Amino acid sequence: MNRVVRRAAVALLFLGVAAPASAQMPDADAIIKRFEQEIGVAGRNPYDGVTSIRTVMNISSPAMGMALDMQIDAVLPDKFVSRMSIPGLGEVRSGYDGTVAWSIDPMQGARLLDGPEFEQVRAQAADITEPGISRNLTSAETIGEDTVDGRKCWVVKLTMNSGVTADSCFDAENGLLVKQVASQGGVEVESYFHDYKAFGPVKMASRIVARAAGQEQILTIESVDYDAVDPAALRLPAEVQALIRN
Repeated sequence: MNRVVRRAAVALLFLGVAAPASAQMPDADAIIKRFEQEIGVAGRNPYDGVTSIRTVMNISSPAMGMALDMQIDAVLPDKFVSRMSIPGLGEVRSGYDGTVAWSIDPMQGARLLDGPEFEQVRAQAADITEPGISRNLTSAETIGEDTVDGRKCWVVKLTMNSGVTADSCFDAENGLLVKQVASQGGVEVESYFHDYKAFGPVKMASRIVARAAGQEQILTIESVDYDAVDPAALRLPAEVQALIRN
């Protein structure tokens, strides 16, 4: 879910260099296992028996004086729809029904997504319904150490199944992910994860600060509700169905 939240912040942005490696660096697999233990997903699917997940969040840009709300409705195992209202522009929606990835916005209208856009949306569905890192991971390597908010963290280079790579810093003491540096659309994005809280069976960072190209977005999770989504609400919109027929 944290990757989903980060993508939301990055979409509004533009839709630390690690210290030298130490001979005592822990194995990347051990770091990831510790993180997944801390958030409650190690060796299990915390959503067994859960039919749906609704996440409500607020995204703000202090420099721009802008704040907006976003809602993500997901039906397990692999369907979701996100809705975000942008002042002065209107509603932006995107979704995945297990087969078709799509988006609708006031500027481009309805679109069927393919190529990298399709893979990104499919990965987002997996992020929502399969929390954690290891389930969607191709490779991981500990590459150094860093300091975030005065605390030592281990830097692990993650390569996800989607092809996305990210240098991820895990707190050396409590094991939690505290920072991630990744590139999206050629723009380097730094994300900082704060205020971990338990939302049902999973612990998540409830506040994420994303910085890119001199701008900052703050995303705050307001609530996560389980078994509260009507599956009918995730049917393909009429505009998307029309594109499929054509």
